Amino acid sequence: MKYCINCGKEIEEQDKYCHYCGSSQINDNDKSNTALDSIIKILLILFLIVKVVSGIILTFGFTILCNPYTIVFWLILVSAGCLLLLSLLWNIPMAIYAFKKIKKQKSLSLPFSICYLIFCNLIVGILLIIRKTVLNK
Repeated sequence: MKYCINCGKEIEEQDKYCHYCGSSQINDNDKSNTALDSIIKILLILFLIVKVVSGIILTFGFTILCNPYTIVFWLILVSAGCLLLLSLLWNIPMAIYAFKKIKKQKSLSLPFSICYLIFCNLIVGILLIIRKTVLNK
């Protein structure tokens, strides 16, 4: 149980408004955190979709377009596409873990955020580090 930030009466944990005085239970920091969390969630999903689509296009799309004389070019593109799709074995679990932590309003560790920045996505990694510093204030 938690208490209303305005009148001090006991309310449920999930309540966003007090049933007694009607005041909002979300302070300004929580509102900015939810906006940042929403942006991070959207980018997590967006970049995973982009990685899957580009990996599929690189692996299978150019097979039709290449002629037999460009076999080296074709091998390079297929190899790059396979590596991109293989990297999803690392990216998808990390994105799911981050998504669950953000949904539960829990903090992600700084090493995890740095690993996400290095191995998965630069933009989302930076936002996760910013989120970590905002939640610690």
